[in-house]
Amino acid sequence: MVALAALESGGARILWQTEVEQTVIGDDRDQYDEVIAVWYPNRSAFLGLMDFPGYLEATEHRLAALDHATLLALTPPPG
Repeated sequence: MVALAALESGGARILWQTEVEQTVIGDDRDQYDEVIAVWYPNRSAFLGLMDFPGYLEATEHRLAALDHATLLALTPPPG
């Protein structure tokens, strides 16, 4: 899998993945099948995904498979 290899090359890792059972608060735009949490050592590691060989070409498959996606950047709490 190109995406996993790209993540690992930049020091990132999948923390967890799960299917969504129900949207409790939201509207029709907030319907998701699954959630994946990925940890990156820094923002540069995330941006570096675009430089991984084959990553940009593989995004066409992701775009074809997804109806809707959201990407959130978060800062972990102190401690």
